[in-house]
Amino acid sequence: MENNLIPEVFKLKIAQISSIFKGLFFLFLALSIFLAILTFDMNDNSFLTKTSENYSNLLGPIGSYTASFLIYSFGGLSYLLVIFFSTACYFSMAKKSFDYFFIRFFLIFLSLILIPQIFFFHELEIKFIEQLNCWGEISYKVYSLHNHEWASYIFSLVGITVFLRAQNLLRLFKMPKFGFTNLSKLSQTKEKNIKTKKDPIINQRYQNNYQNGDQEIQDNDYDNKNNLNKNFISPSLDILDNTSSKNAKQNNQSNIQQRSEQLENVFADFNIQIKVINVKLGPVVTLYEILPSAGIKINTIINLAGDISRSMGVGAVRIAQIFGTQYLGVEVPNEQRESVTIKELLSDSNFKNSSHKIPICIGKDISGNIEVIDLSKTPHLLVAGTTGSGKSVFINTLLTSLLYKFSPKDLRLILIDPKMLELSVYNDIAHLLTPVVTEPRKAIIALKWVCKEMERRYSLMNEEGTRNLEGYNQKSPDPLPFIVVFIDEMADLMMTAGKEVEHYVQRLAQMARACGIHVVMATQRPSVDIITGSIKANFPSRISFQVASKYDSRTILGEIGAEQLLGNGDMLMSKNGSNLIRYQSAFISDNEVNKLIKEIKSSQKVEYLQELDEIIKSGNENFDTLTDEDEALVTKSIDLIKSTNKASTSFLQRNFQIGYNKAARIMETLEERGVVSAPNHAGKREILINN
Repeated sequence: MENNLIPEVFKLKIAQISSIFKGLFFLFLALSIFLAILTFDMNDNSFLTKTSENYSNLLGPIGSYTASFLIYSFGGLSYLLVIFFSTACYFSMAKKSFDYFFIRFFLIFLSLILIPQIFFFHELEIKFIEQLNCWGEISYKVYSLHNHEWASYIFSLVGITVFLRAQNLLRLFKMPKFGFTNLSKLSQTKEKNIKTKKDPIINQRYQNNYQNGDQEIQDNDYDNKNNLNKNFISPSLDILDNTSSKNAKQNNQSNIQQRSEQLENVFADFNIQIKVINVKLGPVVTLYEILPSAGIKINTIINLAGDISRSMGVGAVRIAQIFGTQYLGVEVPNEQRESVTIKELLSDSNFKNSSHKIPICIGKDISGNIEVIDLSKTPHLLVAGTTGSGKSVFINTLLTSLLYKFSPKDLRLILIDPKMLELSVYNDIAHLLTPVVTEPRKAIIALKWVCKEMERRYSLMNEEGTRNLEGYNQKSPDPLPFIVVFIDEMADLMMTAGKEVEHYVQRLAQMARACGIHVVMATQRPSVDIITGSIKANFPSRISFQVASKYDSRTILGEIGAEQLLGNGDMLMSKNGSNLIRYQSAFISDNEVNKLIKEIKSSQKVEYLQELDEIIKSGNENFDTLTDEDEALVTKSIDLIKSTNKASTSFLQRNFQIGYNKAARIMETLEERGVVSAPNHAGKREILINN
């Protein structure tokens, strides 16, 4: 409470004055040390000599004693202190943190003391040191303490390692990090903090994160730690567009103070006294955290959203409670919309170095922070939005994230696009298990096959005694990839075969998470006949772009708000049933998608899963029933079981070179005919016939 008594403007002024005085102090130290060393005279009084009361040093006795101590102790290295304090002055004046610089300087200084140890065993070098006093007495004292050649080599090696570590050069030589991992992380964090002049009312922490987007995007290698295929090289970021919206940021930022006062005046017109406590500038909207006067009901303020947008002359204004605080959030559209590009998201360290199993880029939140979520924890996504809201572009953004992060050996895709417009462009890329499915009846076959694949995976995991895909891949010599199913328009499927589609989607949503199968389902009609109660209950993570009415918003999100979005990628997300968060999704053009697909096709050959491809092409919905050819395999299987006294689905797969689904059907038939027993708790079957 005490901090709130001091206005933000005064806090900022105090911080600015403090930075200036701190910088001037460091500049004074740098100039004093430089002049003291530069005018040092051996004949002046010092810690080692007592000659006369006259001093040649420009700074008098203080300069003489300081210079003699530094030169005697460190020799020529003393000039590094001038560089240190000069740099500290710059960092203070520029309001930059120099914590990492201090650590880096200390390591360099320490390394330069240790490195010459190896030279002290050569007489020529000792004379050189004595004549020019390059390193000073401290470095030579370290040598005098051990006086052994092997110790000199160790000290010098440590010095070289420390120097390389300080310069972040160890990675070039693939050398051990000698416990400096935290320092490396610190350097990556500190060097990203680019701060500019701020409006007094903006929360500094959020603004600094937002301004990180101004940095130049580099085409760096990805940290593909989750990939099974370590030789995978992700597509180049150079094929993506790199646009800048720096002017839009500056214009929006300059209007914050004026908008804050205008907002307070508008509420006053409706006899409601509020105070703007904090402001968070986002790419599309600005969040004003307000504190209403005592006795004002929340609904009274929320119901004024339309009147406030009219009075301020802006688009739709959204008002909601900020959970966990006493404030309300008023989201006001910016005068200029800032662009969020897919390249900016993919090049961010949150995505490149993500520890998530299946990282996907969502966009930027209301504070300008880039959001990356883990699809394996979501574990499925339900997306809704009207035409032009940005839903289809968002699906392309998700697919692009996966294609940049995973090789075809790590992740496979099944794309279902009844509209035959959005996803057909992805045909013939190596990540697909089958060509893009565009017919509703064939889409049902594909979903049915995915359910069978889910059962197959659980059977394999049961045999290995593992509980999830990650544990199975660690044990099995044949690791299984993730499978992500994209359904671009659920409404067309529900109108064709609603009950069947709902059944398969519900099964996948309930059970497929642990075996590495995930579903992303999109629709432009979020009505109750499309998003049924069972589907909604099994998709706790939902995203809504702009919808037509508050009823559609309640259907997809469980509350109103999506009808007030601005379109073009403006969205609300509820992750695993949590509170709604507003994001601006990234834009990726058709040209960028085409270039990405072209690069993937040129570097990786498509290999469809033959069994699934044949099933979908034939249109046989009863692909899991036995044919005459399968009856012959049943007879061969009985003979094989008699001769080997072994019976399992995977055993039949290996011997007859057939797919799992067919082998499972044969095994079920053998169980019905009394050849083998039902599987026990460990998945093992008992042979019921004699040899």
